[in-house]
Amino acid sequence: MAFLNSDMVVKYCRRFNGEDRELYVYDIPDKDAAEFLAEEAPRFECPDPVLTEIWHFRWWSFRKHIRTTPFGRVILEFLPPVGWAGPFNTINCPAAHQLREARWFRDKGIAEEYMRFWMNPEAHALVRKYTFGAASAALDVAAVTGNTVMLKDLSAALEQNYAAWKRDHQLPDGLFIQSDNYDGMEESIGGSGIRATINSCMTGEAYALGLISGKLSYTEEGRQLQRKMEDTLWNPEAGFFMTRHTEDRSFVNVRELHGYTPWYYLDMDPKYDRAWKFLTDPDGFSAPYGLTTAEQRHPEFQISLEGHDCKWNGPVWPFATSVTLTALARLLHQRTPESVSRRAYFLSLMTYARSHYLTENGRTVPWIDEDQDPFTGSWLAREIRQRRDSRALPLERGKDYSHSTFADMVITGLCGLDTAGGSVSADPLLPQNCWDYFLLDGIRINGHEVALQYDRDGTRYSRGSGLTLYIDGESAACGPLGTRISAEW
Repeated sequence: MAFLNSDMVVKYCRRFNGEDRELYVYDIPDKDAAEFLAEEAPRFECPDPVLTEIWHFRWWSFRKHIRTTPFGRVILEFLPPVGWAGPFNTINCPAAHQLREARWFRDKGIAEEYMRFWMNPEAHALVRKYTFGAASAALDVAAVTGNTVMLKDLSAALEQNYAAWKRDHQLPDGLFIQSDNYDGMEESIGGSGIRATINSCMTGEAYALGLISGKLSYTEEGRQLQRKMEDTLWNPEAGFFMTRHTEDRSFVNVRELHGYTPWYYLDMDPKYDRAWKFLTDPDGFSAPYGLTTAEQRHPEFQISLEGHDCKWNGPVWPFATSVTLTALARLLHQRTPESVSRRAYFLSLMTYARSHYLTENGRTVPWIDEDQDPFTGSWLAREIRQRRDSRALPLERGKDYSHSTFADMVITGLCGLDTAGGSVSADPLLPQNCWDYFLLDGIRINGHEVALQYDRDGTRYSRGSGLTLYIDGESAACGPLGTRISAEW
């Protein structure tokens, strides 16, 4: 039973198609976008017109990146070919984000084929070029598809992948090192070294492998790595997780947004919650167009149209925003610390939605690109390239850039949908008195049709007030906003 029809999907696709300059085409061209998304994408409505528009825009943009290869379907980061990509123009840097989005398509084969692609040595030799938590991503996919056979099939390859990360990046004391470039965060203030990014990721890999393989040794290794990461990278004076230099083990002198990565992968002790106070600080990471990648109070914070196209010394990066807000949602679904609130999550997500625009030649259109000026909203890498040469190839390199999540944060964060074993639950992070309604529909989890409805007083949908979780068209759980509701299959 569908609660929302495809009319809105078709309307938005027609408009986006009319505004689009379709430069690069793979499996699903613009002319087929409405038909594909009407069949495959979840549906969402809420009172906020921007969030509703960008929800549809991000699905419309994301389907452009699906490409069929001899090894199954993959998802591209850049639409035009770029020199640092691997076979079929694939790059593993955003793969975890892409998999978190793709798992919500009704055709679960898209996410599963892409997951298998990265674990197939015949398909790809660059699975470890950039930091990528493959085992964690496999669990994320299986949590929605319910396909435990995939996990079993990939278990040996995932273990081998983790062993190779340890061989190439682990220091004798157990910590991991990575360059900022191969964290996908080039030109950062803190630079390369013993970073919270790769250490959180590899700790998460150990825990994930424990769940996938059933080997307690991985779980214990995860505990040891987490203790080591926390003891080494938490700077008590700064109240933040910070990079250490490899040579002398001193801390870098800057708080950077990637310091929130531990919460993306791990359950963290409340004693570290105070780090989140910097998220909403206007001298910290909070800016009009999003979350800056370094604190604005730092003397080397910079927004520049000179030099390297892509810099992580201040600009907003949707990749980093996705990590941070997914991490924050994980924390808020466990507890509400004094340092950050559900309203902070909601406002940050709304700011993220409102950043998805480009104004050019008197026209404003929905847009996603590489990095962004946090104070004006202009797309920096695009502007740098155009200033050098408006004809620079490839044309519009960053247009429709698939380097981040959006729909997944609406589904798992704002709507709070979660799957665990034989149950599904919902704990929306929507603060009280913000909206009168929302409806998430067309969600397929473990072969079941799931919908989540919020209707403050029951007048919007005439199916009762409050929060209601539907499974296969039937009401399965209900309760007031601000509580967790759950049901078994």
